[in-house]
Amino acid sequence: LQVAESVATEIMERRGLDKRRQCLRRRLSTGALSVLEHDPEVTLVDYTPITAARPIDNRAPLRPSSMGRTIKLCIVITMYNEGGKELDLTLKAIAANMVNLERMCGISWKEVVVLAVQDGRMKMHKSMEAYVTKHRIWDRRMLLAEHNGAPVTCHVFERTVNLARSRTNRDYYPSMQVIFAAKEKNG
Repeated sequence: LQVAESVATEIMERRGLDKRRQCLRRRLSTGALSVLEHDPEVTLVDYTPITAARPIDNRAPLRPSSMGRTIKLCIVITMYNEGGKELDLTLKAIAANMVNLERMCGISWKEVVVLAVQDGRMKMHKSMEAYVTKHRIWDRRMLLAEHNGAPVTCHVFERTVNLARSRTNRDYYPSMQVIFAAKEKNG
């Protein structure tokens, strides 16, 4: 975690800490990210280190709120030691239903947030870490052990993703606003 902290500090110094949101922002390289791969919403991942004893007490605004979006539906996925395949199947099922949400309920993808909560960073299954790293909703290099002099209790990553329907990555599901929160300790 010390190496990750020095990389995160370097990222903060080079790219700057978003003072409004108190989050680190990292630009991702393009290439098969999505159909919107030049949109900053897709090419930027935001990392917010939460220091509150109870992460629910976080006061920092999350990305949808800072973009002025009204969230009508928050889908929460809780995880402990599940593999990456389970999250993949769940996210693809949610993405496949985004079209139905808009058509039947009038709720667009910009009004839906998918929140995946990992209960304990050290309990994360290796295939889960590989999956969230591959989809760029987790970046171990950005993690901080402390923020503003207090220990980090939860690591929050935010990004808009488009999952590929097939291995060719030429056909995508609708966009999803994904928030991946890894609690530092489970329980």
